[in-house]
Amino acid sequence: MEVQQGQINTDWLVADWHEKERPKRRRRRNVLPDAYRRLFKEERQQVRAAAKWIFKKVSLLDWGRKMPDEKAGKPVPKPVNLKDQVVPYIQGNWGSWVHKLTLTAIIRHLVGDDTAYFTANSLGDETLLMIDIDCHASGTLEGATQFAQFLKENYFPNLYVETSTHGNGAHGFLVVDKSFWKDAEYKGVLARVEKWLKRVLRSTAFDVEDVELKGTPMTVEWGSRRGEVRGVTYGFLAKMPRDWRRLAEWEGTTRMTAHELRSLPERFPVEEPVEPEPAQVEAKTGTDAPQSKRKGSVLGKMVDPDVIRKLEPLAKELLAVKTPETVRSSRAKVVAEDVQTALALIRACTLHPNPDGSLPLMRVKGLWDAAYQAGDISRAFSFHRFQAIRDMLSDRELLEWEDADYHFRKACRWRASEELMGMMESVLGRNSTTTPPSLSSIVVCNAIAESLRDRPDHVGVRPRMVYPSLLRTDWDSELTAAGLEHLARLAA
Repeated sequence: MEVQQGQINTDWLVADWHEKERPKRRRRRNVLPDAYRRLFKEERQQVRAAAKWIFKKVSLLDWGRKMPDEKAGKPVPKPVNLKDQVVPYIQGNWGSWVHKLTLTAIIRHLVGDDTAYFTANSLGDETLLMIDIDCHASGTLEGATQFAQFLKENYFPNLYVETSTHGNGAHGFLVVDKSFWKDAEYKGVLARVEKWLKRVLRSTAFDVEDVELKGTPMTVEWGSRRGEVRGVTYGFLAKMPRDWRRLAEWEGTTRMTAHELRSLPERFPVEEPVEPEPAQVEAKTGTDAPQSKRKGSVLGKMVDPDVIRKLEPLAKELLAVKTPETVRSSRAKVVAEDVQTALALIRACTLHPNPDGSLPLMRVKGLWDAAYQAGDISRAFSFHRFQAIRDMLSDRELLEWEDADYHFRKACRWRASEELMGMMESVLGRNSTTTPPSLSSIVVCNAIAESLRDRPDHVGVRPRMVYPSLLRTDWDSELTAAGLEHLARLAA
């Protein structure tokens, strides 16, 4: 075709490019299931609203699906993302092919096309938590329903409850506001509350096998360098609620803060039921008795959880005088639970000191971590917080320092003063924490407050790092004694 001047060549518009075989398109992901498409418009809107309600309260990274398992011979809950994918993604490698939770995946679960599982929300303030009432090996659905109603009437008002997947248990869902709580601290709270729930179950006569808290958060182990991730620990997978027609009950379920959740064992104390021991076990004493049947206040622990709990009034008195402050580079804040835990550990180390009288900081950290992992406390160890508490006690002359120098081969020698030990023993001598604090502790705290007013800038003893004398060697004399004086001359 001849193109005249001023005209545009349009031959390419009629080319046969559209008649050639087109490349195959990539298969679409997140396709809505047919069960959702068959619903009416109002029902689809309600399903989507329920999916959004769940989406805002769960982790988008740590979630699971029911997948086939060769060992179990049936589908079981498994995480969708492997740890080898999650760790690079957290470090900033967003191309690690992580499959995040989507609204479509939740919709497929709600309409019964799939089964999805969630863990706690690590990015937002509100998170979903599930109380799993199990009746696998023993128990009945009627017993699980009655126990769920018991929890609803006594501890968790308006708790939303669903029947479990296999129809032999119950799932209760509540919303927890964990603002200003780290994932590891919130996980410790859940471990503590779960133990309390088990005691509640054992103190009743409901036909239930066990009770657990599911939907715990994923915790990240950070490295020494900025942004380095050594590993992750996945949360306990919990099945998402499924009956989307009860969305109004979801929105009206129990809501509480992590502080309120943590205080449940203290507000509603439940003692461990005492089981009668066989006669042959009672006749044995000392080392002849089985390890699991030996009686003691600490049950193999160096720090009794009751001691930590009873020291709360004294910790609040000390904080009322002056709250310790951490270093400015740290955002850690000291609360009463930190002080009472530190007091309990210092008391235990004073009563059971090392043979050389030293008190290494790593020993305190080990005891603190053991109590935290056991669920006795809900606050993880922090060097900044413990340093601030130790300096506070030192400023108030409640610590006795024998040697404040330390290096990598030697620790400081210090312990609680007789005054501080007397304050703690007087508080521990009371039967209940609800009674007023002892007179001696009040007098001492008042004296401390007066001394701080008289000497507001008083600073107590601080640990001091020194260069070890073992490394201060006269290398010239050492080389000369070894017959290598020519090396000394070369070095000179």
